[in-house]
Amino acid sequence: MKVRVSPCWSVCAAALAVALWMDFSPLHAFHRADSFIPVFSGLYHWTPFFWDQNRFGQPIPLLSLPIDSPFANLLFQVGLRLLAVTASFFLLARTVVPRPYWPAVGALTLALWIGFQEIEAHAFMQMQPSGQAVALGLAGLLLLESRWRLAGFGLLLLAFWVSLTALFWLFPLALVRRRLLDLSAVAVSFGASLLFSRLSAYREATSFSAADLSDWPLAWRTFAERSVEYLSLPLVLAGFGLLIAALLLRRRLAISAGITLLAAGAGELIVMGMTYWAKHNGWSIRYVAVELLVVGMLAPALALILLLDSRERWHQAANALGLAALLLVTAFRYGQPSVAKARVSLDAFGTAEIQGSTHLMGDYFRTWPAAFHANVVRWERGERTPIWVISLRSGPTRHLWWRKDWTSARIAVLPGDEAEAERMRQKYGLPGPDLAVSSRP
Repeated sequence: MKVRVSPCWSVCAAALAVALWMDFSPLHAFHRADSFIPVFSGLYHWTPFFWDQNRFGQPIPLLSLPIDSPFANLLFQVGLRLLAVTASFFLLARTVVPRPYWPAVGALTLALWIGFQEIEAHAFMQMQPSGQAVALGLAGLLLLESRWRLAGFGLLLLAFWVSLTALFWLFPLALVRRRLLDLSAVAVSFGASLLFSRLSAYREATSFSAADLSDWPLAWRTFAERSVEYLSLPLVLAGFGLLIAALLLRRRLAISAGITLLAAGAGELIVMGMTYWAKHNGWSIRYVAVELLVVGMLAPALALILLLDSRERWHQAANALGLAALLLVTAFRYGQPSVAKARVSLDAFGTAEIQGSTHLMGDYFRTWPAAFHANVVRWERGERTPIWVISLRSGPTRHLWWRKDWTSARIAVLPGDEAEAERMRQKYGLPGPDLAVSSRP
């Protein structure tokens, strides 16, 4: 008796395997402060949004609350973030290519990203909210087409909790699909999540204020140029070339897939280019992460549609070859997975200067990584009292690190952070202008 494995189960297994492979690797040497904050949140004080603001929902830190070990908590959270990223490739493929060979489309696109982008780029994308929002949002749309519609609406709510900016790509994608239920669910879930965000008691409110009109063309050009540089010009040209070929050949599915992908990408790029917040942050490509995903999928999706859509006997083989190629590319890029490799890579953030301290005060981008590494080392030694950070984003934990009597505190300041430490001392109202210096180990 021949046993057939459902493509969905094969995709789930492949997405999970790749996520764990990347998690158990030196990827952790490329974390930034923003990547550690959710782990601190899961360990010490969970809040519904990223600390001190209301733009980035925190469902993964909520799930990590039972895990007390800093290193284990990091592996758990990063593993889920990576799973969201890997799953988003397959979910997008399933959304725009409703054919049995959609796993091959997702696998090929994901393999290209893993193979041609450096590990640092993978680490950068996993710390962004876009991967979680894409996975939740697309899964919600797909469930709306099934008998699990209520679950689909719930996933859309979670997607907008994670990132309200999901509206900028999700609405145009739903609009092109021309499903009234999709549009209604997107609108209602966005409104509910926006209200939740606005009612939250965090300082930095989500702002959709526009940049100056004169800045818009420069923003769009900058995003477009950086996207082409990130994806590579040959891949982008191949995608648009295949779309032109599909139009000439009148291949309806290829045309539909191309238009759906471009609508989602253009929606995000256009709206984010109009915002003050993206300009304020130098038009970083993290604000168009979904546009990078959809344009990156354009060439693989159209190529496989043109090749496979009329050849049903090739579908199963294409899926098997695509998933096998994905695993081979992951093995080539990351080598043998190892928890030990992941742990050693964190030593890139270590500094002996802060061991024995009670607090670390100074620059945001330096203090959080250094304190996290120190807390991992302390846990391994059997110590359960963490080093508390006094820097940007330390407001929500003030009740944990504040002392009535600071004379017994040992506040470390990394070399070069003296001026920023003094600014933090004034910001949070710590006593004594020389407290940080006199308490430095």
